[in-house]
Amino acid sequence: MESGKNFVLEVVKASIIAAITIFFTIWINGSNELEYRDGSRAPYFSYPDAIEKDLEIRHKTTPIDNISVVEYAIHNRTFTDLEKVRIYVKVQSDKKFKLISRKLSPPNKIPALDIEDIDTGSKNVLGFEVGVLKKTGDEYYYLSLIFEGREAPETDISIGNTNIDIVKYKKWKDNSLVILIVLAVYTVLLIPFGFWAYYSGKRSKNRFTNKFKDALSSTSSDLTSDQVKFTIEKYEEVRDHKEDGWFKRKWAAFTSTE
Repeated sequence: MESGKNFVLEVVKASIIAAITIFFTIWINGSNELEYRDGSRAPYFSYPDAIEKDLEIRHKTTPIDNISVVEYAIHNRTFTDLEKVRIYVKVQSDKKFKLISRKLSPPNKIPALDIEDIDTGSKNVLGFEVGVLKKTGDEYYYLSLIFEGREAPETDISIGNTNIDIVKYKKWKDNSLVILIVLAVYTVLLIPFGFWAYYSGKRSKNRFTNKFKDALSSTSSDLTSDQVKFTIEKYEEVRDHKEDGWFKRKWAAFTSTE
């Protein structure tokens, strides 16, 4: 009886772990929330002062002093591909910056067939529309803005869809996902192992108990049948005894009958 309770307890524990794993997986990746990492390189080209006069940087045919680059890595770590996603980058500066190039590129394995520029009507707001923004996992969409000059402007990124948000990249998700995977594997292995351990232990216990009972009730034993029965019950009680923890005591109280 005690072995049965132990087995049920292990199944309940595995079910609780599975439920917690599913809950946190949905909580972490279940929303339509994109993530981004940003950075800039200003100036983009650097070289020793000794050869500065001997080098010339040109944009097409026009000589320029240098360029600066603003970069965004956009991650879709949700459960679904997102359609018609509008991405905007706003230049947060009163100073005039000359934009040389703007581009949004998908991850390497995804063709850039459905990425279009959006005419926002403002020089300080740059927009892109992605027909289907795929799930990226560890990959990302790469957005780059190249400006003329040694200084890069401050920029903000936003999403034009009301049902989609974009936030700073959540580094803690990386470790959380690893932990959830380990818990999921543990749960998958625990239930079949529990079945095997339960029935294997039960067979072993029955064989040992039967031999023990035969030995006690043999003709060479002076014990009565009641004494044999009492000895067997006490043996099983001692053999199955384990130090009860808080959860096990609560479970025993829940399953006990008056």
